[in-house]
Amino acid sequence: MRIGFDAKRAFQNRTGLGNYSRTLLNNLNNFFSQEEYILFAPKKNTEYSDQFRDNAIITPSGNSILWRSFGIKKDMQAAGIDLFHGLSNELPFGMRRSGIPSVVTIHDVIFDIIKDDFPWHDRWIYRLKTKKCIEESTKIIAISQSTRNDIIRFFGADPDKIHVIYQPIDHQFEHPEFTPAKLETIRQKYQLPDQYLLYVGALMRRKNVLPMIQAWQQLPTEYQFPLLIFGEGNQYRQEIAQYLRTHHLEGQVQIRNRMPFEDLPSVYHMSQSVIYPSLYEGFGLPVAEALACGSRVVTSSVSSMPEAGGPLCSYVDPMDIDSIADGIVRSLQSERPHPDAVEKHLSRFDSFTLTQQIINLYRELCGN
Repeated sequence: MRIGFDAKRAFQNRTGLGNYSRTLLNNLNNFFSQEEYILFAPKKNTEYSDQFRDNAIITPSGNSILWRSFGIKKDMQAAGIDLFHGLSNELPFGMRRSGIPSVVTIHDVIFDIIKDDFPWHDRWIYRLKTKKCIEESTKIIAISQSTRNDIIRFFGADPDKIHVIYQPIDHQFEHPEFTPAKLETIRQKYQLPDQYLLYVGALMRRKNVLPMIQAWQQLPTEYQFPLLIFGEGNQYRQEIAQYLRTHHLEGQVQIRNRMPFEDLPSVYHMSQSVIYPSLYEGFGLPVAEALACGSRVVTSSVSSMPEAGGPLCSYVDPMDIDSIADGIVRSLQSERPHPDAVEKHLSRFDSFTLTQQIINLYRELCGN
């Protein structure tokens, strides 16, 4: 099979959609190298280029910003692909008329649920692209049952064309090893306290970071370990920083820049608890990643987080600051998840199994 991919996010996005795209493409190359994978990307010279140097990469002949939406179809046909996979909530317009079967991965419909995080014109564009790819795709991959439910609810998608295939955790989280020397190196690199609570993720309103800080303020003194917040953001980050200054919390609640992806496992592992009280997630990958590192996890009881965390997390109502505070205390009073229970739960997100589900879907559509 010759499979084409919309690989823009794989080359250009550092988090979220980029991680999904890179993980899937690398898994396909590792587990099913007998197939041909052609990557369509607006540009290929990025910090991630070396990961894909063995793949065929097609870029636009010009600089048209509309290539991914329109012009790409001619390049697909010229490349003779058997199937096209849109990895990030969109397909080229008129995909059905191209005669090429298509799969689209839909991660979430956050723009219809947490509207404050998106300007109206962005919501309009996202909704248009999502509506069109749902209509024109041959099959849809939803990365969680929660996302499947949402695209049926908000877009009237045909349930029979939707396949729930979870997002696998990255290889570095599958069997992480933590030697004392490695942990000490990371502790010194980030000047980590002996004990700390941890949040890792974007600083945007739907991530619920400010209520998390307010919940931390309510903790009994013996549980008020320093709260370290690693992430980037714009206006919401400024709001958080102003709140910390106003309440004189900068010493105990620290906003830090995003850390390199490869350092995450050790930072997760050394925390007293990872807190992730998001209002909505397509999957909630940090929940599964933190569990894989042996961490206690506090997360929301809504959206996809219970799918990511299974029975191993302390669940809270993200709209209730008292509930978040109570969940943090419950987490700190509990044992870390047992490794056997973690392994059993994370087997749902095994890289080979999930990649095989995707390749089987490709084969079905290509008549193999």
